[in-house]
Amino acid sequence: MMDRVRLLGLVTAFSLLATSPALGQRGAAFVGVSGGATLSDLKGGSMDTETRWGGTAGVMFGYRTTDATLISVEANWIQKGGGEVRLDYIEVPLLVGAGFRTDNGMGVRVYGGIGAAFKIGCSSDSVLLDCDRTQAPEWSIPVGVTFTRLLASGKFIGLDIRYTAPISDAFETSIAKNRTWVFKVVFGLPIRKGG
Repeated sequence: MMDRVRLLGLVTAFSLLATSPALGQRGAAFVGVSGGATLSDLKGGSMDTETRWGGTAGVMFGYRTTDATLISVEANWIQKGGGEVRLDYIEVPLLVGAGFRTDNGMGVRVYGGIGAAFKIGCSSDSVLLDCDRTQAPEWSIPVGVTFTRLLASGKFIGLDIRYTAPISDAFETSIAKNRTWVFKVVFGLPIRKGG
């Protein structure tokens, strides 16, 4: 299933790159804030927890490298885990995306990248998942889509939907991995106009 999601994301990104006319402004940069909810579980080996809801909030910086591509970096507080295990992280993803904007100010961006998460808090009632034995950092591949609406003066608001595919185990004592969906609202401001 995950291979299909990755393949779909890559095909969509390359399709946008190949077919989009000059709809963006190369060299433009923005900063933004985000906040929302997470839905995650821990799965691997004999571990398969119930899903748990959590929260996320963060800041971002983005730079348009071509008319259709964008690189961004984020710093997010994010809650992961599953069942009775709650893990709080500072997550730093580096993302590369492709997107376009319509004449009426609506936009869409698909993206993927690499992320590192650093534990800042943990609570666990599980003997197998001891908070003192979490991996540091936890590596992941975030893939997602952002739907935006352009506001006055280049500001934008949007909805970001992301799946964070785990690369590394969440704990040293288990092969359980954090599987996390992120649903957040984003708000951005331009800091540099492109050409």
